[in-house]
Amino acid sequence: MFETFKTIISFIAYASLGFTFMEVYLTLNKLWKRRHERKVAESISITGKFIGFFTSTVFVLNFSFSQHWQGAINAFFWVFAAIVQIFIGAGVWVAGQRKIGFWTLVRKSLRLERKEAADLAKSFFRPSQAHKVIGILSKVALIDEVLDESEKEFIQQFAESWNIHFDWEEFTRQNGQDNPITFSELRDSMVEYLYTLPPIDQVSQLGDVLNMLVRIDGVISEEEELVLEELMGLIKQYEDDDPSTVLYSIAIVPQSKEQEEAILRTMPTLHKSEVAGGHAFLVGPFHSRKYAQIVCNKYRMHKCFSVVVEMEEILDIVPAVSNSKLL
Repeated sequence: MFETFKTIISFIAYASLGFTFMEVYLTLNKLWKRRHERKVAESISITGKFIGFFTSTVFVLNFSFSQHWQGAINAFFWVFAAIVQIFIGAGVWVAGQRKIGFWTLVRKSLRLERKEAADLAKSFFRPSQAHKVIGILSKVALIDEVLDESEKEFIQQFAESWNIHFDWEEFTRQNGQDNPITFSELRDSMVEYLYTLPPIDQVSQLGDVLNMLVRIDGVISEEEELVLEELMGLIKQYEDDDPSTVLYSIAIVPQSKEQEEAILRTMPTLHKSEVAGGHAFLVGPFHSRKYAQIVCNKYRMHKCFSVVVEMEEILDIVPAVSNSKLL
């Protein structure tokens, strides 16, 4: 009985190859009739098709070695489709380009594709607080005190798309070595943005863009990694409001009456909370232990006894913006 079932499935698999062939044929037929049109050629992602060619070729070889001929033939159809689309996408048949070498056309197409790489993200991501978003992106780019040209170009594409004039010269002058961007300043910018209650899908897209930004220069600095972890924690909590999320706070324990008064003068909104072993001022919440430790160390530099503690419950959806000069 089982052997009969296997035979039926095998027959259906072979029959399905006909549908795959028709799918490939119909897809290529539409492109082939328009292969002379520049717009059609430019609409094909050369990078995507090279990836498709590579993966499909791997499947052909893998299925062939294991003698799964249905899978091998199916993958071969897509290898052929990828090859044809690569040639069309390179513009081999576009008028005026027929005498240009194939690899020259490929390089030209790849350069065009690189310029358009952020178009999809920009089309999805139309924030209601565009100026705040540009501010966040620019601060993330400069958090390691190095503004790479690729980071600048990436952010500028968004600014131009949203008709925002962003003065990079003024921005770098205001946030130079004498007044570098701090972690808390960047975090507060994100908190301010979230306080405007943007749509969740926009916040999610901002997270995607932040991940793209820190990787665009090919190097993720320690500062970028640290602040990204905290910002993504804020975004995730805004999206999910998950009560199981682990949060951290900083417990500041004044060692004298004078120190307690000094803390309250600096941060008048703080109030004492009960913690294990006594009472302390709690600052937070924070989403990254590493980030919380950085902030904690800054308090210690001012001779405040401070420790990072794991919070047992969420006190606020997002933390209040800190005006503390200690940070």
